[in-house]
Amino acid sequence: MKKTHERAEIFATKQNIQPIAEKFSTPKKNTDYIDENDDDSILKTIALQNLALFQKWEREAEANDNIPLDIFPKIFREYGKELLRILSSENNFIIGGMIAAISGAIGNSIRLYAANYINVPCFYIACIGNSGANKTETIRRLMQPLTTIESRLNEEYDIQSSIYKRNKNDLSVKSDVIPIRQSLIVTSGTMESIYDLMQNNEKGISLFRAELKGFFDELNQFRIGSDIPNWLQIWSREGFNISRKSIPGGGYRIDNPFVNIIGMIQREKFKEVINTKIGISDGFLWRFLPCLATKEKRVRTPSEKINKEIEDRYNNFIIEIYDYLYMNTLVRNLQTDKLKVNSIPLYLDVQASLLYDDWQAYCSDRWNKTPNPQIREMINKIEIYCYRFAIILHIAENGVNLKKASDIGFLTMAKACQLSEYFLQSMQNNYDQVSGQSEKTPGLTDKYNDFYNAIRNSEPITRNAAKILGERHKISARRVDEFLKRKDMFTKIGHGVYIKSIIL
Repeated sequence: MKKTHERAEIFATKQNIQPIAEKFSTPKKNTDYIDENDDDSILKTIALQNLALFQKWEREAEANDNIPLDIFPKIFREYGKELLRILSSENNFIIGGMIAAISGAIGNSIRLYAANYINVPCFYIACIGNSGANKTETIRRLMQPLTTIESRLNEEYDIQSSIYKRNKNDLSVKSDVIPIRQSLIVTSGTMESIYDLMQNNEKGISLFRAELKGFFDELNQFRIGSDIPNWLQIWSREGFNISRKSIPGGGYRIDNPFVNIIGMIQREKFKEVINTKIGISDGFLWRFLPCLATKEKRVRTPSEKINKEIEDRYNNFIIEIYDYLYMNTLVRNLQTDKLKVNSIPLYLDVQASLLYDDWQAYCSDRWNKTPNPQIREMINKIEIYCYRFAIILHIAENGVNLKKASDIGFLTMAKACQLSEYFLQSMQNNYDQVSGQSEKTPGLTDKYNDFYNAIRNSEPITRNAAKILGERHKISARRVDEFLKRKDMFTKIGHGVYIKSIIL
């Protein structure tokens, strides 16, 4: 079998994929990305065209805090730009809201089978920005299709329940099918109520919190220490088999949990939550994709209304996805009176699979080279989210035409990788902003140990001075930045100014 990069180049040639306008002889070392003493053996296994793409996307993500709306298809781009223009919405809130809406419409109805893993589009999203960032109205509008569906489900249940009760005592009418209450979107709930909702709604639900701090405050409210592990379990698609004598049926059996989370929170409150509620030791924080506010000042917004045609196209598209998947994946089990989901399978085509394999190798190279264990946690999570982005983008592009598009292609996977790079950078920026605390990690490599000892104890050092010192120890500017963010090693005392936390 040919090597990965040779196969990728053959497929690119056969499919007439436009090559990048650079000469691919040997990958050039970029000192912003690679340390002299680092092992580059993984990078050498990546197809040169792909490596150039990954480095380009990483540079763009570092240079631009706003995730490009152009990653999404026309219907979403148009509505996003309308919200930007009329409401002066934050760009990244729009991205987060769109992902949450598409994901909520899909739920467990679609599964992506890739490598040895099964993926569903489950997302935990935090829209982080100070007061006045127009968080609530932006997300409310983007989640409106799911709210509309929820209202419809409630109305249908009320009608069916009324008919059932009316016919129950009528001997001339045979009606033994009890109506099933379905739900799609909730705004609050204890862990017990979430279990109940998941058990009765196998397709999945979305939790939409206008104030995400309320969600964090309610964690472990009734059982100390149990809620966070349960949310970790839901995110990872691990089933529940819970025995409770007080619950009808003796407990909960949930084979395929699915809950989306999206909510808004102010930056200082999020910092407080991390320091007092969730910490960073169990990885719960890194399961939340941060959509960060980037606008530094408010502008005068136009007095005109949002274009109804553009808004309706967006709303109807999301509702159409939900309805199609509802009709084609849900089957009622008359013996258990439950709706079961027969998920539609998706796969990566060969080119998409090769591209993801190369991108994951690029992630592995960064994982090996970073001195910051929290950056490693972020990389671990974003590799999984990349698959989930691919599902979202595939459905956003193809809508209900899944019979003609059962495989995710190269271009969709490329956009998923690009989106992953932006969110990886956003996770790092968020980590820097909230200044979370981590447990001290004993031991450093000789290179970083020498660098740390070269910094004077109890004396502040600026970011630029640290980078100059890093050059002497053959540590790139980027790795110095990551090392400075280790809260067990440094304390940030001002803008771009740090002091050593411990003395070696």
